[in-house]
Amino acid sequence: MHLKKGNFKYLLFLSFIIYSCQKEEVIGEIEGRKIFRGELEDIMKIEFAYGNYGIKEEEAFLILVQKLIDVILAEKYGVVLSKEDILKEEVRIFKNTKEPSILSKIYESVSEKARRELFIKPLLARRILEETFLRDTLLFQRENYLKAKEYLKKLKSSKEIKDSNYFNFLPGVKSVIYEYISSKFLKKGEFKGEKKYVIFEDKFTYYPAEIKRVEKGFLIRGFYVNKKDFYKDFYFKELEKIKVLVYNKILKSKIFNIINKTLWEGVIK
Repeated sequence: MHLKKGNFKYLLFLSFIIYSCQKEEVIGEIEGRKIFRGELEDIMKIEFAYGNYGIKEEEAFLILVQKLIDVILAEKYGVVLSKEDILKEEVRIFKNTKEPSILSKIYESVSEKARRELFIKPLLARRILEETFLRDTLLFQRENYLKAKEYLKKLKSSKEIKDSNYFNFLPGVKSVIYEYISSKFLKKGEFKGEKKYVIFEDKFTYYPAEIKRVEKGFLIRGFYVNKKDFYKDFYFKELEKIKVLVYNKILKSKIFNIINKTLWEGVIK
């Protein structure tokens, strides 16, 4: 069959319209934000780059939703990422990646917009949100930080201490905590006075401590106060408040087959 020039242009235009409609198909919604078929396809391409060739679309949908949730939660708690923030994170990822071949495949398979919105931005949002949660003494960690301050008062008293969270290190003891506290303290400069009462912290713990200078180093005693857990005490609870609507009936049926008795069961509708 031979096509006239005008008919050929018409078919090309029609094909473009059909393709555009497929790409812009709305397959769901999360917190008022539409989820598009094209985004699902981009997530599958990213997973292919990681070697996950057997991924199913319902699995990819859950990965997509997880990424969108990370951004939504971050914004809810004041973490709004600019284009400059995302660009800086992209540069950081390139400099520090141990899998350059995977990054190359991702860059080859998806657009710049998809790469930044579905790959880089969610990673950065989750990391900053977690860091904020673990370091915030006014909101997220307030109760635990106040507990650490109470322990510091107990150290200043002359009362005998009997507590399962109590530690008492002699100078030079082989302990990760001793090394951590003494090194952090030494970085602040010369020791002034006989004693210091301070609260140190790492990612998961507060250390209200008494540090005493002796001839061979430091005597360090104090308490372990665990911080609230990002996932158990925050993320999973926030997840329960989020509702995801799935409009595509076939996809919805597939999703329901794999989320039984999981956290997603109360989220996906």
